[in-house]
Amino acid sequence: MLLFKNSSYSIHRFQRLLSLYQKNNETPSISTSVKLNATLKKLLDSKQYKEALDLFDQKFEKCTDFTIDMAIKACTISKDYKRGFNIQKRLSSNSLNNPFIQVSLIHLYMGYGDIDSATRLFSSTANKSNYIYTAMFKG
Repeated sequence: MLLFKNSSYSIHRFQRLLSLYQKNNETPSISTSVKLNATLKKLLDSKQYKEALDLFDQKFEKCTDFTIDMAIKACTISKDYKRGFNIQKRLSSNSLNNPFIQVSLIHLYMGYGDIDSATRLFSSTANKSNYIYTAMFKG
């Protein structure tokens, strides 16, 4: 019985050591939305818009509304309007109702010169904030 306990304890310790080793030696990956947001922010701050948008497309399932907002802003700044419109098509209704995303979409539409779509989105917004009014009037 003692041999069995020692053997089982040794196996448990070995598994624990192995998992610690794997954890410390794994390649860095973007596993959470927090890490994704931080990585996107770094890329955007260094004006690497294409790389940020490529990463966004690869990890779309982990995106939060904050991530989506950053991606739409990157599309507007880099004048990649087609990509911005594709992002909009993939959004859930909850994300489309997010006021920050609505403001970013209005900026995207106005930058592209699509005043009709910007006006339509502005009109459909239930709770208009100062930010939405500013986005609509300033473009």
